[in-house]
Amino acid sequence: MKRPIAVVLIAASLAAGSLALQRTPAHATTESVVVPAKYRWVAALVKTYFSPMGTATYRKAMCVASLESGFNPNARNSSGAEGVYQFMPRTWSYYSHLAGWGGASAYWAKANVATAAWVVRHHGWSAWSTGWRC
Repeated sequence: MKRPIAVVLIAASLAAGSLALQRTPAHATTESVVVPAKYRWVAALVKTYFSPMGTATYRKAMCVASLESGFNPNARNSSGAEGVYQFMPRTWSYYSHLAGWGGASAYWAKANVATAAWVVRHHGWSAWSTGWRC
């Protein structure tokens, strides 16, 4: 009698473990994205600019911001990408101008998030296709 119970408990543990392994950052949602307390104001900007495009777009925007910069507006990648949504300088110059934020720094969170939202609205998420999925 004790053996079947142990088998059931092991099977349940394995099942729970396999579910936990499937929940990776590549499948992040607003429920699993953790916004550092000092950057909650940046997350509020993401909500302001992306939620009018729908829940799915807002959730993806939260996930992408989390993976790109951890919501840090001063983030800089070794490749030269800058800001919350990690724009390359040339790309930033082009898109920020089109989005009405020309001349603004990519490190200005409001301009960075607003420009990212403009890009998504007009061109989709292709600029952020880096091999991970949100």
